Amino acid sequence: MTFQSNQIPLYVVRLYDGFDGVWVDVSKAVTKAEAEAILAKETGNGTHHTSYANIDYYKIFPANTRMLYNSADLEG
Repeated sequence: MTFQSNQIPLYVVRLYDGFDGVWVDVSKAVTKAEAEAILAKETGNGTHHTSYANIDYYKIFPANTRMLYNSADLEG
């Protein structure tokens, strides 16, 4: 991740939509602590929707991560 030393790194929580095979942002760019709180809320503190086996699941990514294929690619 690229950031200047005086900047706080930002993260985004994304949902993998297993039906469409795309990542969807479910948060804006937030701090790591905020992203972890969102992830905990969406996954029942890590009890569900945490892995590919769940079809739809959530993960935290650095905010500047561009997915190779995402929901923006579906807009036409």
